[in-house]
Amino acid sequence: MINTKGLTTQQVIDEIARALIKQGEQCYSPEANNCLYGDGDKHCAVGFLLPPDNKEMMEFEGDVECLAQEFDNLGLNDYFIRTEILLLSLIQVIHDSPIDRIKYHIKGINTFRPELDTALFNGWYKIRGGEDG
Repeated sequence: MINTKGLTTQQVIDEIARALIKQGEQCYSPEANNCLYGDGDKHCAVGFLLPPDNKEMMEFEGDVECLAQEFDNLGLNDYFIRTEILLLSLIQVIHDSPIDRIKYHIKGINTFRPELDTALFNGWYKIRGGEDG
């Protein structure tokens, strides 16, 4: 679990990107036909910010905005998740999207928050099968 306390937003998104790259694959359930916040040692982008031992959160079906509405306390990173919920929604889409949409959503973050460097997410794009360019 990534602890956001004392980190800048840039540092947090870099940690999320590194964690996804290290994991090397989506946290996806073929049975449910969707991505999961957590499944064993695997997590989605937002799942890396949630308490890994909270099975109800890890198995929650819905985007991060729905998750924040469903749970009164999102654990250690509750404040960060709630204050950066729009950014995390975009990052969640990068994790969940088909390969042909990932670059588009990375550019969306650049448009929404131009002060943030999204270069590390290009590594996720490559893992998912994207090419340079």
